[in-house]
Order: sequence, then structure tokens, then C-alpha cells
Amino acid sequence: MKLTDRQLGVVKDLLGLDPIPQTHPQYAALIDTHGDHTFFINRHGLMVFVEQDGDRGGRAPQLTYIAAWTDEARTALARVEPVEVGVEMRDPD
Repeated sequence: MKLTDRQLGVVKDLLGLDPIPQTHPQYAALIDTHGDHTFFINRHGLMVFVEQDGDRGGRAPQLTYIAAWTDEARTALARVEPVEVGVEMRDPD
């Protein structure tokens, strides 16, 4: 899921996360591997907001780990079974 500027502001304010810039040399590879998302990375791995199945009245998109670091130096990521972080994206008022 691609986030709007307003949603990005909420993520920054609440979680202190900045998205990986589209100008990053690996951005195109991330899209090829994981789809067109707004990507976030931290010491645990790569995260995106995942839209939930169902209608618009269902659950809000959930922040989900989709890849983890393969080594302590954090030089490579490997796809993992998606794990929800416990943060949902609500549209800002």
C-alpha cells in the first residue's frame, strides 16, 4: 500500500519512521520483490502497511514485517512470512 503525504506524517509523528526514499538505489528492487508499497526499515527488517481483505468497513491496514535482516551487520534482507506489528493505519482527521 502506498501512503499519502498525510498518512506519512502520522507514521512519522507516532512511530518516528521515515519511508525509504524512491531515489534510494535499491527502491526499484524492493518494488520488484515486494510490490508497490511505501517501505519502512528499522533494526528488525522491512515493513509495509498491508490492506486487509474485506470491505472498507473491515480492519484498517496493518504495519507488517515482510523481510528480515539476514545478518547482524544488516547488509541483506530476506523475505519472511508476514508478521503484523500491531500498528494500524487510520486515516488522519
